[in-house]
Amino acid sequence: MKTKFILIKLFLFSVLVSSNSVFAQTLTSCTVIFVTPDCDGCDNKDHDTRIRVSVFGAYGSEVASTYYTDNKEFPDNGSENAVPCTITSNQNGAGAFAQKIWVSIEPNGNDDWVFEARVIFNLSNGSTIVSNMRGRAQVSRGNPTVELWNQ
Repeated sequence: MKTKFILIKLFLFSVLVSSNSVFAQTLTSCTVIFVTPDCDGCDNKDHDTRIRVSVFGAYGSEVASTYYTDNKEFPDNGSENAVPCTITSNQNGAGAFAQKIWVSIEPNGNDDWVFEARVIFNLSNGSTIVSNMRGRAQVSRGNPTVELWNQ
């Protein structure tokens, strides 16, 4: 009976780590989508404000980051702006959901920015994992860093 149980466990483990399993996939890209809402009191990201982003995966370690310096305004009209990140940790697909992100701005002068965010991970098998971050955040020269958690 014990041998049969071990064989069943080995079979189940081999299914989990097979080439089609999320455990066998690697993270190939990460993009953070920033949505600047169209609402009273919401403000855009100025074209000359730089953004630092760190994305933390399911295991709590950083999996991707970027220092975004493109001279691009993120208008406050419901615009969605994609910010590509560099993979910093080779995690398998099982760890590929954004537990939290840190966003920090470096404004040139004064800039207040209100945004929502979601993280898109692409895996080596072509699948995509989307993590929506909870709530709306605001950063400014006086409060340049915010942490957003997964919903």
